[in-house]
Amino acid sequence: MPEITQDILSKGAVLVYINTGNEVYTQLPVTFYPSNTYSETYSYECFVGGIRIFVTDSDLLKPLAQPSNNFKYKIVVMAGSDRVANVDTKNYQAVKSIYNLAE
Repeated sequence: MPEITQDILSKGAVLVYINTGNEVYTQLPVTFYPSNTYSETYSYECFVGGIRIFVTDSDLLKPLAQPSNNFKYKIVVMAGSDRVANVDTKNYQAVKSIYNLAE
């Protein structure tokens, strides 16, 4: 992602949202609980030119295969000068509205 520059990392923001199929986007990091004894946490890290999304299972074991999901992600990159105070960044619809984001 060439949009993620050192200036963005130093002064701006990178927001990542996940949609697990219910058409509602939730900001990362987030933890899902498929059962009472198991959870999956989705988080991310940014670096100049890119982003990595991580999945950590509650059993801390490395999966034998890549997760098979059809999750959709939205990544919002904003310069420090574009940041608006008092925006609920956990609410993708609010961020989309304030920043006039296209789908």
